[in-house]
Amino acid sequence: MISPTAIMKDGDKVYQYVRSSMVTGKIGIHGESLGGCVASFIAKKNNVDFIFSDRTFASVLDVA
Repeated sequence: MISPTAIMKDGDKVYQYVRSSMVTGKIGIHGESLGGCVASFIAKKNNVDFIFSDRTFASVLDVA
């Protein structure tokens, strides 16, 4: 089922894969619109080098 929590967990899984398999240097997270919530979640949970939330919302639940 699609939910804000599920989308954020999926984004974190992608981050973990990229971090462990593909990147040895710095990682930045970009989230646009609803993706800003996902980017913020990933940045809060992990050690990212920068985050860019572009035209995003303060809360996915507020949008719904």
